[in-house]
Amino acid sequence: MSVGQRLAQSAFLCVVFSSSIGMACASPGDQDLIRERQNRLLEEQQRRLEDLRNLPGQPSVPPVPSKPEDERCFTIRSIDLKGADSLSITERDALLKPFVGQ
Repeated sequence: MSVGQRLAQSAFLCVVFSSSIGMACASPGDQDLIRERQNRLLEEQQRRLEDLRNLPGQPSVPPVPSKPEDERCFTIRSIDLKGADSLSITERDALLKPFVGQ
């Protein structure tokens, strides 16, 4: 390597190191400017994320099903109990009474 190339390399390294040292010792005004830029970028990213969440075609909130007032659709006229042979007639009637005619 020639003397000129070494001199050019050392000058380049001096410039690189001096600029990195200067960036590390930024003034308070520069730090505020950098902080503001970072905050703006963060806000922009948050808006983009919110826009992506609200894309059409995706359900944002599932609809709450409304409860019908009355789900019955026919009147009960009679109920036949099968396998309840050990119950007396009065016990069967007591079991069925709340449901007959509803």
